[in-house]
Amino acid sequence: MSISALFIRRPVTTVLVMAMILFFGISAYRRLPVSDLPAVDFPTITVNAVLPVGVVMTRMIREYETRTGYAIGFKPAGGIRTAKQSLEYLFLMKEELGDRWLKPDLFRFGASGLLTDIERQLEHFVTGRYSAAHRHPMV
Repeated sequence: MSISALFIRRPVTTVLVMAMILFFGISAYRRLPVSDLPAVDFPTITVNAVLPVGVVMTRMIREYETRTGYAIGFKPAGGIRTAKQSLEYLFLMKEELGDRWLKPDLFRFGASGLLTDIERQLEHFVTGRYSAAHRHPMV
């Protein structure tokens, strides 16, 4: 005797088995950890300050001032971690825009990681050796 023949001859058993499958299916479905808006980690692109982009930006600042007569500031951020990199930006500002842009109202750094390197450079100047980065408050 096949299983289908059993369910054909016994319709009450068929209805009970179907009701049991439906009940367990609904209760299992409700316990599934499914949300309407699942948590998805979207890819992000990080853009940091790089010198070639800084050149383009300073030239646009100069062009803007020429056209409007209004001086706007420049704040490179997110990639300046060493004193050497900060000097490169200082030279860029002086060469492209002049001494006026070396003042804090028109030019400033947005890099707290730079503080650690400057502290290390100063300690090297005083003691003759570099200190570990973990000895400084901003890492």
